[in-house]
Amino acid sequence: MKILLVTGMPGAGKEELLNVARSMNIPFLRMGDIVREFHRTSGAEAEGLTVGQVANRERELHGKDIWAKRAIQQMSGDLFLVDGCRSIDEVRSYRGLSD
Repeated sequence: MKILLVTGMPGAGKEELLNVARSMNIPFLRMGDIVREFHRTSGAEAEGLTVGQVANRERELHGKDIWAKRAIQQMSGDLFLVDGCRSIDEVRSYRGLSD
């Protein structure tokens, strides 16, 4: 599998790239969507935790690449685009999949 990792500051054009990927039927995911879904279903909101706090807690509990590992579980095909890679630890997880 070839994986395209997209990073950049707000307004850099990431969403435009996702729109192009969508028009070309290239599957993609936003890592932030995975984190927000986990926050929504984990009961963390009832604990008063923000999405960012949950994301950081999961990294502390399960490793800095936990969100990449969870994203990988949702990926398939020959080419996949990932928006929101945040660390070299996540890059290493994706590289392990595409080797």
